[in-house]
Amino acid sequence: MDFEELSNNILKIDTKIRFVGMYQNGELFSQMQSGVESYLTKEETEQSLTDSLTRWKSRTKMQYKIGKPVFSLSKYKKFYRVTLPLNDGLVLATTTLDADILKIISEIEKIKNQYEWLFSVIVADDNHDMVESLSTLLGQKGVRVVAKAFNGKEAVSLYFSYKPDVLLLDMKMPEYDGSYAITEIQKKDPNAKIIAISGHLDDSNKFNNIPVFLKPIDIDEVIEEIKKLANS
Repeated sequence: MDFEELSNNILKIDTKIRFVGMYQNGELFSQMQSGVESYLTKEETEQSLTDSLTRWKSRTKMQYKIGKPVFSLSKYKKFYRVTLPLNDGLVLATTTLDADILKIISEIEKIKNQYEWLFSVIVADDNHDMVESLSTLLGQKGVRVVAKAFNGKEAVSLYFSYKPDVLLLDMKMPEYDGSYAITEIQKKDPNAKIIAISGHLDDSNKFNNIPVFLKPIDIDEVIEEIKKLANS
């Protein structure tokens, strides 16, 4: 996710927005409105974002009874603070007290909706660096990586635990490879949406109904295939 782009878009809504902060996947990002000084130090800002995430999680515990929380609003002596969920994290914004806060919240919701995850996937590859790199790239494109597997057996177990829109699967893995995972998954779920990744051309002919991308992959082409499969 492009944090800077998202925060700039929010700050452009109204000059009375003083600050935008985000917490996503363990990453913290914050930005002040041009010409505005923060009331908090950098360390205090980071702690505040972390505390807000903790409080927000407590609000979601009862969502099965009262519904998913949409936003929270707090009024301090110096500003308003609004907190909204975004994927697995949060977006926070502070405004001056004379701001039209409900209108600003409505505009922030419109913007953040453009950054919501579109699809869920599991990434399976025995190369840990490859898994992390691919997960980061997918996240930046609006695809949620719900789990990571490092062999075919893990991929099978995680697939049935999470039921993602698509399983992104490396074919060559030690002990339990991609072929094993595809066979075991299709026994129980013949309609499973799977994309295979391989460094070997011969893998493209093993499963007629499985699209195969040869390494090095083009992430944009993979995203298009994910969209195609998830919507089919």
